[in-house]
Amino acid sequence: MQTQETLSSTFSGWKSLGVTLLGSLGSVAGWANSNAAGMWMGVLIAAIGLYINWKYKFKENKRKQEAHEAWMKKMEFTGPTPFPEGGIYGEE
Repeated sequence: MQTQETLSSTFSGWKSLGVTLLGSLGSVAGWANSNAAGMWMGVLIAAIGLYINWKYKFKENKRKQEAHEAWMKKMEFTGPTPFPEGGIYGEE
């Protein structure tokens, strides 16, 4: 008889846990359907987009800086490109 009472009390505890869990899930589902949830999801998506944009712009600027430095280094060794006859504006 002792075993039956123990099992009975254990299952009743699980039953109350199931009810509490279902109630919690219902609350979360209700909040997800609200306007506040949509607003926070929009804020999250905007923040992720801002981060991704910043990351790739940073990489682009780094690549441009490296290309500029390589060009300047090349110009140190070869010198500037000579102007065509008549100067820059064809005056001479």
